[in-house]
Order: sequence, then C-alpha cells, then structure tokens
Amino acid sequence: MFLKEVLKKLRNKLLVKVLEKQDELSIKTEDLTKLTSVQLSELRQSVKTSADIQTELWASLERASTKAASKQEAVELKTVINALQADVEKTLSAVARVQMELQASLEKATASAVSKQEATELKAEIKMLRADVEQSTPVSLKAEKGLRNYLRLLKSLCRRYVIIIAVRDTTGAFLTDDIATGIKALGFTVDLSFEKGLKWQHHTYIGIIDRGEVICETLSKQKEPSYYTATWDRVSYEVVSKSYSEGSTAVIKIDGVDYATNRRGLNIAVFDPIAKLVIDSVCFDTHVAAFVCSRIEEIVDNLQERMTAFALCGYTVPQYCIDNKFTNIVVYSEEAYWNITGNICLSFSLNRKINVWAYCAVRPFQRTPLDDNRVFQSLNFVNIDEVQLTSDDTVLVIHPSPHREVLIRFEDSGSRVITLDKIVVWMHNYIFRGVRSLINYSKKCPDVRIICYRFPSFPMKDWSAGEREIKEKELSYGKIRSALKNGQLITRSFDDLHYTNEELLELFDICDRTYNLDGEYVFKDKQGRLANYANGRRVTIGQPDRHKRSIFIIGPCNIAGLFAPDDKTICSYLQRRFNEDVAELGIIVENCGIYLGNLNDKHKKLSYIFTKPNDIILTDIWAPEYFPSIDLKDLFQRPHNYGEVWIDPSHHYNANGYRAFAEALFKSLQEHNFYEDKLPPPPLDQYLLLQHHRCSASRKTA
Repeated sequence: MFLKEVLKKLRNKLLVKVLEKQDELSIKTEDLTKLTSVQLSELRQSVKTSADIQTELWASLERASTKAASKQEAVELKTVINALQADVEKTLSAVARVQMELQASLEKATASAVSKQEATELKAEIKMLRADVEQSTPVSLKAEKGLRNYLRLLKSLCRRYVIIIAVRDTTGAFLTDDIATGIKALGFTVDLSFEKGLKWQHHTYIGIIDRGEVICETLSKQKEPSYYTATWDRVSYEVVSKSYSEGSTAVIKIDGVDYATNRRGLNIAVFDPIAKLVIDSVCFDTHVAAFVCSRIEEIVDNLQERMTAFALCGYTVPQYCIDNKFTNIVVYSEEAYWNITGNICLSFSLNRKINVWAYCAVRPFQRTPLDDNRVFQSLNFVNIDEVQLTSDDTVLVIHPSPHREVLIRFEDSGSRVITLDKIVVWMHNYIFRGVRSLINYSKKCPDVRIICYRFPSFPMKDWSAGEREIKEKELSYGKIRSALKNGQLITRSFDDLHYTNEELLELFDICDRTYNLDGEYVFKDKQGRLANYANGRRVTIGQPDRHKRSIFIIGPCNIAGLFAPDDKTICSYLQRRFNEDVAELGIIVENCGIYLGNLNDKHKKLSYIFTKPNDIILTDIWAPEYFPSIDLKDLFQRPHNYGEVWIDPSHHYNANGYRAFAEALFKSLQEHNFYEDKLPPPPLDQYLLLQHHRCSASRKTA
C-alpha cells in the first residue's frame, strides 16, 4: 500500500508540473505576430514543453510568417520555424524516453509487490498514469473519435480551455444517460438525456465553460433557436443553436470566425484563451447509435476522395450541371474548402460546354487571399455582397454544411442554388447505388413504370419486449440458427407464429444460389415443406394462370422471403390483395429478390426482366428525384399493432413484418393509382429537377 500512495503522489506531481509548464510557455505566444525575427529566435531557445504547446507555437509562427511585411522577413521567420521544428522533434524524443523510463520503474515496483492484490492495484495505477499523461495533451483530443472517450478527455482539460457546445437540429434520440452524465461532469447542470431528461427531440442547447467556470448554459423549452453573444478577455464569442424546423444550424464564432463543424448533433469547439488558438472542433451525431464523429479536415478529405472516385467513373460536377441544364455558374466557397474548390473550378475550366463567371467567399465578408490562382484566371473574384445574380444563374455552394443564412442570401435573388453535399449524394446514388441503371432502363423501356420503395427502419424508441431483447442480446441470423440446431429458440419473434423447431430450421436455411449462362444471379430449384424455389425465383402463391400485366419486385432477402413460408412472403401477400380487390386488372406479382448478392447483382436483374407495356417494376434502389417513390421508413416505429416484426436490427422481418409491409405497399399503389391501365411514363427531363419536391409533397399529403 505504501508503493501505491507513492505512485499517486508521483502522478499528481507530474501532471501539475506538465500543466504549469504548458501554461507558462503558452503566455509567450499571446502576441506572437507582433514579435520580430530576433525575438522569435530568443523565444525558440526557451521552448521546452510538451507536444501540443510546441505544435501550437509552430502554427503561430507560420501565421506570423504569412503576415510578414517583406519577403526577406518571411524568409527569416521560416528559418526560425525550421529550427524550432528540429527542437520539437528532439524534445518529443526526450519526453518519450522519460516516459519509457518511468514505465520501466513502475513495472519493477510492481514486480516487487508483496501480494497479488497489491500487484493488481499497482498495474491499475500504471494504466491510470499513462492515461493521464495522454489526456494532458490535446494531441490525443484531436485524434479521438469516440464520444465517451472524448468527454473524458475534455474533463481532464476543462480547467485549461474554453469549451463551447452548440446543438444543431436535435440533441439526439441516442443521447443516453451515460453521455448526459459525461457532459454534466464538465460542470454543466442540464440533463440532456433523451431517455430521462428531454422529452422533445428538437431542443436547442448552448453550453460554454471557461477554465472550469460555466459562462452560459441555455436549453430551449421546445424547438426555438438559442443565441449567445459576448466578449471577455478581449475575445468575442457568438454561438447559435437552431433546430431542424428553425434552420438547422450550429454557429461557434470566435473573433468573427466560425469554427463549428455544423453537422447534426453536438458541435464542440475547444479554445485556448491564452494562445488564442482553437485546439479542436468536432461534431458527434447523437441522433444515431454510432455517434458519428465529424471534423472539417476529415470532411474535406472525404469529399476529395469521393470527387476523385466520381471522376474515375467518368462523372464530374460540370457534367452534373450540363445534365441538369445549368448554364451560368457562380461558385461560392470558404477558405477551409479552398483545395477542393480549386479542383472543381479546374474541372469547369476544362469543360467548354458550361460557363463559370464568378467566385465569392464569406469568411469573413472579404476577398479570400489567393497564393496561386493559375487555374482560376477566367473567374472574377468578388465578395458575396457584390454578386449580382439573375434567375438564369445557378450558385454552386462548395460547403458540406452551409449556413441557412448563406442559402437564403442567394435564394432571395431568384437564382437556383445547388450545394456540393447534395450533388455528392446524388452522384453517389447515381453511380454506385444503381440510379444510372434505372434511368437507362427507363429510357430503353419508357412504357414500363418504375417505382422506388424504402424499407422500414428499426424503432428508435418505445421498444417492445422482443425488440429490447434483440438489442440487448445482439441477436442475428447466425446466433438464432445456431441455437435452433441445438433445439433452442432464443428469440420471441416467432412466438405468435407457432412454428416447430424443424420448420424454423427450414425457414432459416438459405437456398443455394448460382449464376446462369446469361450471368444472372438466380436460385437453384428446391422443393420443401414451407419454402420452394423454381425457375431461379422464390415461389409466389396465388399467381393467376392468365394475366394482363406484371409487377416485378426487386430487392434483398426480405423480398426473397427469408424466415417465412411461401404463402407469407411480401410477394404472396401482395398477390393475394390484387386477387381479392382488383382481380379485373389481371396482375401477377413476380419475386425478383436475392439473398447475399452484391449491388451489381441487383442492378443486373433489370437486364433479365422481360417486361411488356404498362408493367411495373418495384425496386429498393432509392431515387425519388427521378421516379415515383413509396417511403415506408417509419412503418415499424412504435406504437403499432403489427406485433413482433423484427428478427434482428439489420432489416430482417418475420411473417408479421412481411404482411404489414405488403399491406402498406398495396395501399400506396392504390391511393396513387400507380397501376392504372395505360399510365403515362414519367418525363425524365422534368423529373430531373422537380420530381423530388412533388414526391415529398405527395408523401406529406398522404
């Protein structure tokens, strides 16, 4: 126990010294841009601190060099920077060596412990010490992608920095008790837990802590925006939180510069008030269970990777504009996205079919200084307030999460506004999700109606006993099937369906698949008591001997009818409704579902479907911008009276779910007259721009 107390004192003493040294040297960076090159050289000699402060100092010197009054002064400053970097590397090596020696000493102390219990305690102390050393540096903070660990790191740093939290859109249905407790541990008082605290998803929230002191904490009563504006320690702060219906925005402005990632969920900025530097800016999406982490740098890298992939597939942003008949383009961007803006502007300059006449920026509302504008010589560089737009112009907003105020500024001019994030989603769906194959098929067979549908999602709240069991036990197809082989049923998803163990094993047995001579992904013929396959497809019960038109349903294992007998698949339920309600139409339902096929296999199904005029294709390739759509995403959100419908959270349903899904499909087809005889085909040129809004309006009306 004596060794344990020594280790505690050693750890505390070490952390105090590290933090004191960091604070001491941070003060020297306060007015760095005002120092001369001689003073910077003197400052370099005194730099002996940990990695984060050295990195901050180096960044400050780079900024100072860019602001140099002459080229000679800039060269001198860059020389100082290079020398400082060498010192940084030496210091880092020394710190690493000291930490290794400390760990070795502690391990020797552990080896000499008088008992196993004391050895265990000492190992725990070593682990805590290493964690504390890591947490004392913002380098680990900026690399952290897990929300829980991020909050723990913030707790260890909250007495040193200004921490600002602003919610965009919603506090989140997955903001659980432990996350809310981690936020309160920083010093805040409001309970943001959706389970016990907040009863309304779209609250807005602002929380600000300055070195352990709560400066501001506001939570809206319902969904009205929250604002905070103030100046202290010669730094101005402006923070905005807006819910989905009120603009869906998060703003964290420090000295006029907005550092918010501006994504859904918790937007967090960590600011060093001494060095006047933003240490980290991050957003965690608390409306999804994965707590997706986003940072500006990562967003830009991801966008660049996607744009490169699109270009390799033969599709670019200029081609998107040409296809949509956009002629006069104005590019709007901000300094953080200048690299990707340059690549897109270059692609425009290489395409003679489209005109780009201006570039504007708003951070701040001034011209962005350009180091190299060789690829932009044909553009006019203007401020956002100087752009004179007409209804013939299209503004391309190169920003992953543009502020609503910027969009309104352009929309009020009467011009069309397109955003890069929407284009990226569209291009991804067009190229990789099969939209291109649907469009090509529709052009080839214009008299065949294509309708998109979307599967229901697992409930976000108010789980039934079976759904809670699925989540807690992490049930999956493999776990349930393995238990069935041992004579055990570990799920209540089949309690009201009354299958025997033998019958369930047959329903969980995936039919063999193969590729026929034409390259189509098909099932091998199979006969069973409950599940049968013929001519490469799952058997649909109730098909009439004679029919006038066909409905082909393309989709994954749910369409193929995994976990259900022939008469309880989606296609069989749908066929039964057609036979009962609209038998005079002579409709036959064909099951084109597949198991475990890739996306390309699903796309190929279009090539092997033999259609005739006025046939219908139902597909789960989601393209509401082009084709009529049936959105059943919220069908299984509680409360409902379908009973237990889920096998696992991966969109697998039982017979109850198939029946409910088929009923919803039939109702939507009937209400919208999708199978009326001689229904005119959709005009693709109009759908390109307008159909998404029409579909959205029709869904709201329904």
